[in-house]
Amino acid sequence: IKGQSAYKIDDKKIAKDISGKKTGQVQDYFRAQDTVESAKVVITPFWASKITDNASKIEVKIEY
Repeated sequence: IKGQSAYKIDDKKIAKDISGKKTGQVQDYFRAQDTVESAKVVITPFWASKITDNASKIEVKIEY
């Protein structure tokens, strides 16, 4: 068998898991994931100190 493979990442689960958390907590969440090589957290507006509580408003972009 030839080719590349990647672990399926559940973006909806991630959004649910990080909703309502502060930036540091989100960074800790991703550091604890064995399947994540790197992560960038951007919260808008810039003065917000935590992720929204509404998981459906969280955008998770995955690059393989």
